[in-house]
Amino acid sequence: KTSIAMHQGQTGKHWCWGVAYAVLALAIAASLIAVGTVIGETQKDNEAAFPAAPPAPSMEDTIEDTIVEELALIILSQEWSTVVDISKSNSPQRQAVRWLATKDVRQTAMADPVEYKERYALMVFYFAMEGENWPHETYFLTKEHHCEWSKEYNDDEDFPVAIGASCECDVDKRVSKLYLAEFGMRGSVPPEIALLEKMKWIHLSGNKIIEISSNMGKLSNIQALNLVNNGLSGPIPSWIADLSSLAEINLSNNKFTNSIPDFFQTLSALHTVNMEQNLYRVTFVNSKA
Repeated sequence: KTSIAMHQGQTGKHWCWGVAYAVLALAIAASLIAVGTVIGETQKDNEAAFPAAPPAPSMEDTIEDTIVEELALIILSQEWSTVVDISKSNSPQRQAVRWLATKDVRQTAMADPVEYKERYALMVFYFAMEGENWPHETYFLTKEHHCEWSKEYNDDEDFPVAIGASCECDVDKRVSKLYLAEFGMRGSVPPEIALLEKMKWIHLSGNKIIEISSNMGKLSNIQALNLVNNGLSGPIPSWIADLSSLAEINLSNNKFTNSIPDFFQTLSALHTVNMEQNLYRVTFVNSKA
């Protein structure tokens, strides 16, 4: 009996130790889980407070950014654009600089600065007018000279019509005509339009243009301006008074308000003004014309 009792006592001790070990193991496991949870939460908090640094730019990206910055400085030194416009990461001016610096295989900056200026102006216009969403194919963003950024969609020999980015140039290869009618353009005509100093004829009818930079008034060679059927509103722009060579202007089917300004009568070359569907249509006949 004594041996049986001793055996039972030992068995009881073993069982007690087993239970103790099991409880200890569970306690350790629970502690590890708790510690792991705390560590995990701490890591999340740290990640939220100190997010991982973005990957370092590649050498190619670094070189590309340097080229873009150098060209931007050149353009600023020539006063083709403002610091504010060219510094915005996604502005039409910045997009034009990036394209010219990294994708334009023509690279005409050293050969002909005037050509480069006009090319830059047209690219700013393209991005400002959401050119990437135009419904028709154009020759914008190609290696061709910008005087060849034209495409005719109507092959009627008796009545050919260029629907698209038709950039016609004079004998000196300076842009003199811009035809972008019915082309789905939307937005505001940028200040850089004034860089096209030899422009004589602009036709932007049938689009969704809502504003035109007052720099348009610097185009003293403009003879014809067609802005029919756009989204222009408010008083008739005062910069029109500065278009000293203007002979014809069509502002019909917009949302212009107020009366016709007196300055139309001071433009000596002007003989036709059309404002149908705004206020009314009026034609001035100049005795010198």
